[in-house]
Amino acid sequence: MTKSLGFKGVKIPLWFFIIIVGMLFPPIISMILALIIFYVYKNSKYLIPFVVFGVLFLTYNFFSIDNVGRFDDVYSNFGEELWYLEDPLSNLMRFGVRNLNLQCSHFFYTYILLVYLFFLNALKQCHSGKWDTCLLLIFITTISLRNSMDLLYYCFATTFMCYYITRKENFSILNYLILIATIYLIHPGLLIILLPAICLKYIIKNIHSNKKWLYYLTLILIYCLYFILSKTKVSTVGIPFIDAVLSVFSSYTSDGYWGIRDGATSITGISYTIMYYIIPGIYFLLFIISVLKVEKIRTKFLVAVFQTAMLMYPNFINYVTLTERTLLVLSITFILLSIVLFKEIFNFTIKWIALYCLLIFTFTTWKGSGAVRLSNVFEPSSYNIVQTHSYYMPSLLLLDYKHFGFSDEFLMQNTHITF
Repeated sequence: MTKSLGFKGVKIPLWFFIIIVGMLFPPIISMILALIIFYVYKNSKYLIPFVVFGVLFLTYNFFSIDNVGRFDDVYSNFGEELWYLEDPLSNLMRFGVRNLNLQCSHFFYTYILLVYLFFLNALKQCHSGKWDTCLLLIFITTISLRNSMDLLYYCFATTFMCYYITRKENFSILNYLILIATIYLIHPGLLIILLPAICLKYIIKNIHSNKKWLYYLTLILIYCLYFILSKTKVSTVGIPFIDAVLSVFSSYTSDGYWGIRDGATSITGISYTIMYYIIPGIYFLLFIISVLKVEKIRTKFLVAVFQTAMLMYPNFINYVTLTERTLLVLSITFILLSIVLFKEIFNFTIKWIALYCLLIFTFTTWKGSGAVRLSNVFEPSSYNIVQTHSYYMPSLLLLDYKHFGFSDEFLMQNTHITF
């Protein structure tokens, strides 16, 4: 039950009151305050203020290389294409910068915030009951900094998808259309997993024990589809919004830097083996379990997305961008599905999932988060003063990115990355 405070007949939820009070303190202090309230009430609603201030802290201590590219696009191209053919999230940024005197960092903050809020709600729907330290640890460590900040738009699309598909099991045609349209607007690249997953979900939902062969056949057909796509050069079809998706897919399967993997990567040796073989091997074990137990899993749509992404991965393992994005989908759906499987079917404690999340988060932060370190984005020492603001200035002031954070002017003067 959510607590509330009353002022002259007006009730204010406690979690919202924490946000108001927290604005008077630096993010570090406000995050601690939110965690104390969370431990007292064991309610996930009190993680909302933790996210509000945690993301604010992140935007002062990390900055994404890809977000520099998005910032550059905002100023170099003011909507020459139709809004639905370009990047709607960047178009929204353009509008805010141009008409509302906002900074790009305001939008990065909002998008990252939504990533965690959507994931929080998906996690709530996969776990019923009170929250404890294990659930808190899972929430904090499931999404790596690289995914939430550098692969921001794709991660945004993935967490929204997970939130949407775990809300209910019975989808109408309208529900599917809303989901597909929203994913298209956030990041159409996710449709390569979502569309086959919708077909698989339909099969899983309507399969009977005496016709389980149809489910296995569908898995084989999806694998074959991805195999063909990985070997085929996709051309245009003459429909603008479809051609826009095909153009992006084509660039990710070309011989360019973000296409076929040529061995040149910052992740090498044992780290490369862990990231691209051992961790996906763990995903594959859950894939086998989910196939065997598919009829008992209540989150049919979630298992369909996970299984579809797993079938895609081996076919595109030699493609840089498609590999990292497929692994992003797998990492998030793996944890959500693990919670459902281990708690409801195997009756295992989730502390092992929490330990796994902590270990993987530590590994990816250490080896795979170079793209979000300030030293890899800005000129040497240019960011030090801005970074220290998050340790002593009130959070309310830190929301003013123009004067206290990484403003657009700061980005123009201190980034050394070109696109």
